[in-house]
Amino acid sequence: MLASNDNIVIASSNETYKIEASKDGASLSKVKAHKEIVYEATRTAGNALALEFYDDYVKIDKASASGAKAQYRHWIPEDIFYTDSKVCYLDIPLKEKGKTVKAVFDKTYIRADHFTEVLFPEIYDMKSKVVRIEVPQPLINRVRIVEKSFTPNIVKKVEEGKKGERIYVYEITDMPAPENEEDSPDASVTMPRIYIIGQYQTVGDLYKYLHGLTLDPDPALETVKAQAMEIVDGCTDDKEKINKLVEWVQNRIRYIAVEHGEYGTRPDLASEVLRKRYGDCKGMSALLKSMLIAVGFDARLVWIGTDDVGSIWSEVPSLSSGNHMICAVVEGDSILYIDGTATYLPVGVYSPSIQGREALIEDGENYMLKNVPIMPPEVNKVKLTATYEIEKNALIGVVKRELEGVDKMMLCGAYYSVNATNKIDLLSKYICYPKKNVVVDDVKISGVEAQAYKTILTAKVMENDACQSLSGKLYIDIQPLRQIDIATYDIKKRKNDILLSYCNSVISEISIKIPSDYQVGSLPATYDVENKWFSASIAYEVIGDEIKCKSHVVTKERLIELDDAKLWNKLARELKQANSEQIVLIHK
Repeated sequence: MLASNDNIVIASSNETYKIEASKDGASLSKVKAHKEIVYEATRTAGNALALEFYDDYVKIDKASASGAKAQYRHWIPEDIFYTDSKVCYLDIPLKEKGKTVKAVFDKTYIRADHFTEVLFPEIYDMKSKVVRIEVPQPLINRVRIVEKSFTPNIVKKVEEGKKGERIYVYEITDMPAPENEEDSPDASVTMPRIYIIGQYQTVGDLYKYLHGLTLDPDPALETVKAQAMEIVDGCTDDKEKINKLVEWVQNRIRYIAVEHGEYGTRPDLASEVLRKRYGDCKGMSALLKSMLIAVGFDARLVWIGTDDVGSIWSEVPSLSSGNHMICAVVEGDSILYIDGTATYLPVGVYSPSIQGREALIEDGENYMLKNVPIMPPEVNKVKLTATYEIEKNALIGVVKRELEGVDKMMLCGAYYSVNATNKIDLLSKYICYPKKNVVVDDVKISGVEAQAYKTILTAKVMENDACQSLSGKLYIDIQPLRQIDIATYDIKKRKNDILLSYCNSVISEISIKIPSDYQVGSLPATYDVENKWFSASIAYEVIGDEIKCKSHVVTKERLIELDDAKLWNKLARELKQANSEQIVLIHK
C-alpha cells in the first residue's frame, strides 16, 4: 500500500465481482470484476493515482478515467527476482478543489482459484465503498466467505438476485488508508478483508492440486542422488548428513525468487535446480527433498504461509494462505523443518517468519497439518564478554561477541554482502556498536559457515571518552546492554500495533580493573524487572581489584498492542536509564 494523501480522497467506490460457474455447474469457471472509483481533491488541485494489479491469470479488460491514459507496467515486489505481476495505473488530474473524477476498471480472473481475497482499504482515505460478491445459484452452497479484521464501519448484507444468485454486500464508510509505520504487523494481516473459498472446498482439495504439481518425473534424478552421496561421504551420523546437505545447497544454489504463471506454485525439477545452480524456495526445497531421500531420510515438501500472510490453510483452503515452500524430515512423530532459503540459520532453528505458522506437509495421497514450533528466545542468543583497563579517559581491553540463531544469521548475511576490503570495517563497527569514538584492532571472526551453530567475533578496543574525570572522581560509562536496542515509539499519531522482529536473549559479562590510585566511590544500583515483554537485570559487584558487571535481557513477546504502547515506552525508558548509569571511582 502507498501512503495516504490528505488532499486526495475517495468520495465513493463500487466493486462488483461476478463468479461464473462451469458448464456443469459443479465448479467455478472465472470471475468478472467491475470497479468504479470516484476521486476528489479536498484542498487544492492535484493528481490521483488509480491502479489495478494483474498477471498471467488476471487480465485487464478496461481502464479509463477523464484526462488520463492507462499505463501498463511490470510490478516487481521486494525480494522477487522475476514475477508475472503487472500494474495498470491511471494518473488522474483533479484540476481544482472539490473536483471529482471517476475511474473505471474491468478485469477478468481467468482462473477462479486466483480470486482469493478482497481488501477493503484503498491507498487514499475513503468516504464510502460498496463491495458485492455475486455467486450464481449452482454455486451458493460451494462458495464461502471468511471475514477478517472487520471494524464497526463495515455493514454486511446478503441479498438474493433475480436469477437466484446469492449476493454478499459490504457497505463501508469512513475508512482510512493503511499507515506505513515502523515495526508494525504487515497490513495484509491487519486490514479489513474477505477471503473467498470456492474452487477448493477443503484443505484436501487444495492439497490434491498443489501435490499434483510436484509429481512430474525427473529424468535426471540420478545426478541428484550421486551429488548427495558425494556430499555426505564420510559423515558419521544423521545430523551431520543433514547439515552437510543443507549447507551445500545454501552455499552452492543461488536463491532467486521467481513467481511466473504456474511456476508460482509448481516446483522446478530437482535436477534442473542442481544443473542451473539457482532456484526459488520451491526449487531449493525440491532439491533438498531429493537429496535427503537419496541418503535415506523420509523428506517431504511443505507449503507454508509466512507471518505476513493473513490466513491459514485450515481456515482458508486457498492459494492465498501460502507464499513459501520449505521441506521437512519426518521420523516417527518428530518433524524437522528445513528452509533452504534461510542461509546462515542452523538446521533446527526456525526463522521468526514461520514460527507458529500452519504447515501443509505432503504425505503421499494424504497430507499432514502441523504448526512449526515457536522457538524459545534463548535460541537467538548474543553474549558480550569484555575485560578492560583504564588509561586516562579510555577503556582499553578485549571484547568478544558470540551470536547464535537469528542474530548469527543477520551478522553472517551482512558479512558476506560486503566485499573483502569492507569486511574488517563492518566487523569493527559491529563489535563496538553503539559506542562511537572507538579504535578497533586485531579483529577476528569464526563460525561464519552457513551451518555453524555460533559466530564468534573478537577484537582489541580502545573506547575513547568512556571515562570522564571531574573533581577527583572518574565517571565510567560501560553501557552493559549495548547489544540490544529496545526502542521507544511516538504514539501520538500511531495507528498500528507494534511488532518486534524477533525475541532473543542478550547477556553481557564485563570486567574493569580498578587503577591502583583509585577506589570505588559508587556502583549503579541493581536493576531487576520482569514484565509481559521482557525480563532484565543489571548487577555490579567488586571482586578483588576488579568491578564485575553482569546483565541479561530476554525479550519474550513480539507483539505490543497499541493500547499498551505507553506502558512499553515507560518500561523501555527505564531500561535505557539503567543501562546508562555510570560507575564512580574516587582518586585516593
